[in-house]
Amino acid sequence: MKRKFYKRDECINLQEVKSLCKLSHPNIIKLIEIVRENNELFFLFDNETFLDIC
Repeated sequence: MKRKFYKRDECINLQEVKSLCKLSHPNIIKLIEIVRENNELFFLFDNETFLDIC
């Protein structure tokens, strides 16, 4: 992402984020939620997927 997003909704509406939310594959970490805090966006991913990789 090349520009700053100040609103959570702006980020969620990006085509890349929409695609990531729809993906379901054993080799792709599942995006659970996007959180905005202090003008920063945080992507929350499925923790169980990380455990399977390690």
